[in-house]
Amino acid sequence: MKRFIADKNSKLTKLALEQVPDLTFTALMRALRKKDVKVNDARVNSDLTLCAGDQVEIYYVPTKVEAFNIVFEDQNVLIINKKSGFTSETVYALILEKYEGAKFIHRLDRNTDGLMAFALNSNAEKELLLGFKERTFEKIYTAKVVGEVKKNADKLTAYLKKDKENALVSIYDNHVKGDCA
Repeated sequence: MKRFIADKNSKLTKLALEQVPDLTFTALMRALRKKDVKVNDARVNSDLTLCAGDQVEIYYVPTKVEAFNIVFEDQNVLIINKKSGFTSETVYALILEKYEGAKFIHRLDRNTDGLMAFALNSNAEKELLLGFKERTFEKIYTAKVVGEVKKNADKLTAYLKKDKENALVSIYDNHVKGDCA
C-alpha cells in the first residue's frame, strides 16, 4: 500500500503515477476497478479530480522499477540515465553498491529524468567538476508541453525562481531576487 497527499488539483491517475514510482497504469486501473483506492478514507473506483491536500491510499502489488540504467562506463566515468521519481541521493546510494569509490558530480530533481555523471577516480572527479564549473559541458533540457503549440520550434530565454516549499518554479522575463537561471 502506498499513501500520498495531493500537492495540486489534478486527476487521480496523473498524480498517482507521478507520486508512486513503482505504480504502473495497469496496476492503478486494476486497483480502481477493485475499489482498492481510497481518497480521504472513502473507497473510489473512478479517475476523479483530486484537490490539493486530499489523502490517497492505493493498495496494489508493486512492480520493480529500476532507478537508472547505465549509458556509458569506462575506468574514469560512469554516465547513467536517472528515471523520474527517484532522488539523486537514492541513485547515488545504489551506484555506491557497485562502484565503491564513485563520486557524486551533480544532481537532478526527483521528478526529472536524464543523464547523470559520476567520477570513478579523483582525476576524473577534478575534471568533471571543473567542466561543470566552467560550463564546458552543454546542458540540454526537454520539457513536456500541455496544450496547443503554435510554433514548431523556438528558443526561449527567461529567469526561473524556485519555490522549494511548494515545489513550484516560476518564469520571469527579467532578473528577480532568488532566481536560479
